[in-house]
Amino acid sequence: MALESKQVAAALANYVIALANAADTTKRAEDRAVYAKLLADGGVLLAMATRGDPEAALLEAVAKHQRT
Repeated sequence: MALESKQVAAALANYVIALANAADTTKRAEDRAVYAKLLADGGVLLAMATRGDPEAALLEAVAKHQRT
């Protein structure tokens, strides 16, 4: 099943916004570095989806992100 580029980009945009909101509202200082890393990765994933990178490359990047 092929991924729809616009749907993937929209989902990733929502994910990045949710991460930003969580980072802004966390009261745990030790979580801030984790959120910063997740936000950086999320931004790269969003960029890949937006520019239409190959599905295999995006899925590989998502798998790497999930191991973070």
